[in-house]
Amino acid sequence: MDTKLFYKIKKFDKNMDTVFETKKIAANSFVIQYLQFMRYFTGQLTATIKNTAGNPTTIHYGGYSGSNPNGPKMDVAAADNDSNYGIVVGSGTGTVTNQDYRLANQITHGLTTGLLDYGTQSSSTPIDHGTYISYQLARNFYNPTANPITLNEIGIYCRANQQYAATMYYYCLIHDLLVTPTIIGVDQTIAISYFIETQL
Repeated sequence: MDTKLFYKIKKFDKNMDTVFETKKIAANSFVIQYLQFMRYFTGQLTATIKNTAGNPTTIHYGGYSGSNPNGPKMDVAAADNDSNYGIVVGSGTGTVTNQDYRLANQITHGLTTGLLDYGTQSSSTPIDHGTYISYQLARNFYNPTANPITLNEIGIYCRANQQYAATMYYYCLIHDLLVTPTIIGVDQTIAISYFIETQL
């Protein structure tokens, strides 16, 4: 069984007509936090993982002993306007490394110069295609400002509770430098999809 990761970019004009669409592009960009979460899910009751602020934090199986004892673990289902987790985008151009814990220069949600309007994070159910199985995550980003914005990097952040506390932290799972920088013009929307595929 072979696991592969791809991303795809689609751009729309202000009328949501397609301007261009890439093919699926090989990503291969899982960073160390992804495997630390995998170790946690396969029996390690606690895990100390560096969050997007650069601080090591400990997450705990079962959440915390408060009003939400089964808090989210590796949650990527971000709501509209929330740029803390889910698929995220940035303008950084530095080389991606296994130890990356955040994008080099994330473009966050907002309606003013240099920011983007983050849409709701969506995901598919796993689909069996016969020779491979796929799972898709997708999110739209709209440029509401008066100037074009250039994307150079993308990734996926998740959120999880700190051990024995209600505090939520965010963690980088995937970080990619785009093969070709993508410019989002004024009133344009870009849709970014990630595909995780397992092949026989």
